[in-house]
Amino acid sequence: MRVLRRFATAPVFRSRVATICLWIAKNTGVRAYHDARCGPWESYGRRRAQGVERATVKDNEEAWKTLNRLIRSYRENGLFVLGSQLPSVAFGSIRNRLIARTLRVKKIRIGPRAYLRGLSSVDMGEDCQAGAGLWLEAVTQYNEQTFSPRITIGDHARLSNFVHIAATNRVEIGDNVLMGSKVVITDHNHGQYSIRHCSPHIAPSLRPLDHDRRVVIGRNVWLGDGVVVTPGATIGDGCVIGANSVVVGNIAPFTIAAGVPARSRKVFTFDTDEWSDTT
Repeated sequence: MRVLRRFATAPVFRSRVATICLWIAKNTGVRAYHDARCGPWESYGRRRAQGVERATVKDNEEAWKTLNRLIRSYRENGLFVLGSQLPSVAFGSIRNRLIARTLRVKKIRIGPRAYLRGLSSVDMGEDCQAGAGLWLEAVTQYNEQTFSPRITIGDHARLSNFVHIAATNRVEIGDNVLMGSKVVITDHNHGQYSIRHCSPHIAPSLRPLDHDRRVVIGRNVWLGDGVVVTPGATIGDGCVIGANSVVVGNIAPFTIAAGVPARSRKVFTFDTDEWSDTT
């Protein structure tokens, strides 16, 4: 921190940092004010005078959280990581504002390298946060096929890196759902293998997508890393699905399930407020 503070006392550096903070504040939707007598580091109690402009963002908690997160990143990881984060924060805020406008929500945070398609068929709740590499696609056309899909995601969803959600019919995800990295949720397959059977002589990419099933995930569900939720699956409220599990069929509410396919391991007992083993 001493190095950072020493650089912060240099007039050229102070003005540039203040400009960066102001630019970030403006582009995160903050009501910014200019105060020529304050330095950019007031978030940790330091005031620097003598002609430095800064953005006071006390009326907007999100802006303060962003600036404090950058300072904490420097203290924990050093200048290299902080430098790599600054462009992401700045341009990410613009990207998120555009995505929020498209999805008609007030607040959303999507990480870099997201692949988003069919957003007119997505009903997004407020305060969704997703890590890098989100693949969210409401498939409206594939080869000669056309679909009318609908993806619904509730409020306060938390998605880790490289989550893949795709629908040709219907995917419903409740409020406060937490997903680990590389979770896959899909309501369709390449080809059909139960009622109308596709020939294995047809290339998988040329097989028609099915579009007659749905996926429903309840509220307060936690999906561990690498979980795959297959077409037609239903996961009840309050469930926990262990890492690398494959969900097929129905998982009853308030159940801990794991395995391939996922099976019930524990059930929450409200009388005792405990998770008890299933027999």
